[in-house]
Amino acid sequence: MPWGIVSSDVWWNLDIMRSITYGKEITVTCGYRCPVRNAAIVGAVAGSYHQFGRGVDLYPEVRNDYGEFMLLRYAACVSWPVELLDWDTYPADHHLHVAW
Repeated sequence: MPWGIVSSDVWWNLDIMRSITYGKEITVTCGYRCPVRNAAIVGAVAGSYHQFGRGVDLYPEVRNDYGEFMLLRYAACVSWPVELLDWDTYPADHHLHVAW
């Protein structure tokens, strides 16, 4: 993920989530997406926060575990995101999408 394209707010909030609120490893699988890449993803929203360097897709330390997912989601809630999705949003691949 290019550092200069992802908002500094995202990095700051991810660090707060990892070090203080969640306290475990967080895997970032997607950050910035150019409009062409975003359009190529099935189900991606036009105008996604990813295209502006403000959205990330995350996995908790233990994947596909509802309890771990909810702990990570709670950690994100504390930082007042503008967008935060739920467990059932991506049923085939339970990851957390969050944007600041």
